[in-house]
Amino acid sequence: MPKMERIGPYTFNPGGADEITSDTLQLADFIPSLNSSHSLIDIGSASGAIPLFLASRNINVKITAVEVLASRAKVLRSNVAANGLLRRISVLNKDYRTLAGEFTEGAFTHVVTNPPYMKKGTGRVSPDFERQVARTEVFGVLSDLVRVSAHLIGSDGGLYIILPVTRFTELLGEMRERGLRPVRLRYVHPRKGEPACRVLVEARRGTWVRSEPVDEPVFLLR
Repeated sequence: MPKMERIGPYTFNPGGADEITSDTLQLADFIPSLNSSHSLIDIGSASGAIPLFLASRNINVKITAVEVLASRAKVLRSNVAANGLLRRISVLNKDYRTLAGEFTEGAFTHVVTNPPYMKKGTGRVSPDFERQVARTEVFGVLSDLVRVSAHLIGSDGGLYIILPVTRFTELLGEMRERGLRPVRLRYVHPRKGEPACRVLVEARRGTWVRSEPVDEPVFLLR
C-alpha cells in the first residue's frame, strides 16, 4: 500500500518520491485567496500536492496542473480522481516549454511554480531520473520558465515562485527581460539568526520601483 498523507479534506499519495516538503507548504501559503474569476496553472505539479492544497482552500477556482513525467502525471491524475476533483483540476502531461503555443497570452490569472532548485550543469546529479527532474533543470532552465510564465499571465496576472536565495539575482534578471517586476517578497530562514535559504516572489507586469513590499520572514525552526 502506498504511503498516504492528508491535505485538508483530501487524501494524497506522494507516489514514492514526492513527499510534501517545506517548500510546498510555503508556496501554497504564499498564494492569496482565489475565487471563481481566477484561473490558475501550476507548472511542475509532480504528484499534485500544490493543486490539492489550493483546491482545499479555494472551492470555486479551476486549476490546471502540468507535469512533464508520465509516471508522475499518472499519480497526479489518480490523486485528482480519488478526491473527486476531476471537474476542478485538469491534468496536462506536457513539457511546460510548449505551453506558450497551446494557450493564448493572458490565459491564466495565476502561474504557480516550485521549479528545480539546481541550475543546469551544477551540483550533484541523482542517478534516479525522477529525482533529477525534480531537483535539476532537465526540462528547461529558469529563462524558459519566466518566458512561458510571462506569456501565460499576460498583462494582468501574477507569477508565484519559490527559489533558493542564491538564485534570486538570476530570477530578477530574467524577470526584467520579460517585463515582469517583483511586487511582493517573502524570505524563508532555517531559524532565527541564520541567513534566508529560500525566497518567495510574486511578480507582475509593470515598471520597476526602488523597493517592493516584503512579508514577515518565515523561520522553519524556532
